[in-house]
Amino acid sequence: EIYAGYEFESGSDSYTVEVTLEENMKDSLVEDRYVDFEFPEWVQLTSGEAVKVKLNGVEATTDIVGDGSEDQNTFEWTVEAIGGQTWKENGTNKAVFTIPITVEAKHTEDIVLTVSGAKAGVAETDLVVAKAVAPITADVNIADIKTGIQSQTGGNIVIKEVAPGAIRDRSGDKLTVSISDLGFGGMKFDDATVKVTKGDLEINEKKVEVDDGVIVIPIERTS
Repeated sequence: EIYAGYEFESGSDSYTVEVTLEENMKDSLVEDRYVDFEFPEWVQLTSGEAVKVKLNGVEATTDIVGDGSEDQNTFEWTVEAIGGQTWKENGTNKAVFTIPITVEAKHTEDIVLTVSGAKAGVAETDLVVAKAVAPITADVNIADIKTGIQSQTGGNIVIKEVAPGAIRDRSGDKLTVSISDLGFGGMKFDDATVKVTKGDLEINEKKVEVDDGVIVIPIERTS
């Protein structure tokens, strides 16, 4: 599982998926031809991280590196021996790719990778390589709010982690809560009380603030 909206799995380790291309008979992969890898538009290669390939058990870093652009959901690989690796001429070859990816927030579904390269001997194939999940869920006790009246009390908002540690405590991390303007911008937060009711997550309650209608919650320690 990959948390949508998060760049790293833990610490500075990127989320990665693994894909294997393996010949089922000699020369079924054609050297010097391209194999295309395509993720959905809401999945990108992780900025600054390189795709790695292990060819016949020997690993090397490719020159395929995430550039931080929002549309870098595709790349191509040339069928070849790289990094001093040996391409077997009298046997079958196997290439295992480790691909660092990030998922845009709001997407919670299977991540499907399309691999194709007819000229390289690879038929177009759709592979489910991971699942994107939301790191938190939110429930609201709906309150009756009347138009034209200031400083009304809204319902309680309950935010839950899907697993311990889903809310991160990386340096400067903050959790924010806002209200959609619904097209007219007439509703926003002006005050809030926030507390942890379960688990080991620690927040700085004294530094919780409302900034331009957005509740800002500083995270002190993950759960």
